[in-house]
Amino acid sequence: MNLKNIDTFYQYVIRGSILLLAVIIDRMKQR
Repeated sequence: MNLKNIDTFYQYVIRGSILLLAVIIDRMKQR
């Protein structure tokens, strides 16, 4: 297993989850 590949993969996962959280919080604020 390549550590660099795992690192970039986690970066994408973290960015994706942060974007999802931002969207969910935004929708909760609108209600």
